[in-house]
Formats: sequence, structure tokens, C-alpha cells
Amino acid sequence: TIDDIDIEEVDLFIIPGGFPDILINNTKLHKLLKELNSKNKVIGAICAAPIHLAKAGILNGRNFTTTLPVEEFYEFNECNFKNRDIVVDKNIVTAKANAYVDFAIKLGELMDIYENEEDLEETIRYFKYHEDTHQDKK
Repeated sequence: TIDDIDIEEVDLFIIPGGFPDILINNTKLHKLLKELNSKNKVIGAICAAPIHLAKAGILNGRNFTTTLPVEEFYEFNECNFKNRDIVVDKNIVTAKANAYVDFAIKLGELMDIYENEEDLEETIRYFKYHEDTHQDKK
């Protein structure tokens, strides 16, 4: 549960997309997001999930993207919507639903999971462009 999360043990917190109404008024989630943000923890939100960041107040004055129609949600009034697939603003990464590969790769970069630039490029080629980099060429 949210109550069991130790902020000091969190390096990355991802909010998946989907129908936001289930969590939109979850004050425990909003409190957790504020605490994570205050500790500069990496927070990822994709598809409709940026609404939770806005509801927590941590997107105010910051750049973001979402799949939601922002003009229909007052929560986004103080936030800077960018019509891009993915937006990084300091420790917060937001993405539209169709940018799930870019979202995952960017989070991997921020978490420093790639051994080197070649490893990153191989990951991009494989997952984004479906190139089998290990296939023997004949």
C-alpha cells in the first residue's frame, strides 16, 4: 500500500496511465508525490497519469504532456502543456500513451541503467525500431 512506501528507498516512481478517476482524489497518493518531488526523486507519469501530478500540485509552473484533453481539466490550469510525445522537466517525466517506448528509455537513461552509449543505442534500435541487433547477418 502507499502507507508502506519508504521514500528513502525509492529511486523511481512510475504512475501508469489509464482511467484516472480511481485515484484522482487519493490524498495519500498526492502526499506521496509531494514528498517524492521534494526529495527530487524521479517520477514518471504516462497517458492520463499526469493528472495525479497536477492534482498534487507538483506540476504547477512546469512543462508536461498527457493524452488527456487538458482544456477539460482545471487541475492543469497552472501547468505548461507541451504537445509532445514526451516531456522531461527536472525530475518529472511525462509522456503520451503512444510514447511508451520513449518513456521507458528516458526513465532508463535517468536511472543510469545503460552500460554505455552503445548499449543505449542498441536498446533504442531494438525496442523502438524492432531491429534485432543480435541476429547473425548472412
